[in-house]
Amino acid sequence: MSHALANQSFLAAKKGDVMRDYIAVVLLEFLADDSVAATHTPPHKEPMIRTWGKGSASFEEQYNHYHETDFWTVCELSRMVEHHRLSPYSACFEPDRMPNYGFVSKIRLERLLAEAPEIAQEFGIEAPPVDTAQVVNSRTSPA
Repeated sequence: MSHALANQSFLAAKKGDVMRDYIAVVLLEFLADDSVAATHTPPHKEPMIRTWGKGSASFEEQYNHYHETDFWTVCELSRMVEHHRLSPYSACFEPDRMPNYGFVSKIRLERLLAEAPEIAQEFGIEAPPVDTAQVVNSRTSPA
């Protein structure tokens, strides 16, 4: 989820791309697996990295690489990842007709910031700015 949060503005900017949600699932899954592998690999071994360009390519370059892959290959891989790995966590992502696994829910973001601030800091994740007009209106509006 940290990789998704760290790259939400990039993914949001791709809203017109019909492959975005499929690429997001595949790329974010690979990045997450690589992060776990790096954390759990003993210092005397090299972690097995699966993401194309990990460590040398930007998120945008990685996204573009997976975008060049056959649509149906990315689509089916995304569906398998969703079914086998992500569906138990669907409440952690923004709802759409189905959960959108590229976008973490506000509640999950708040939990990450509260429960794992070191991870948030590692990925450069910060709390979104507070809409002061909305806060003022919610305090002055009758319930």
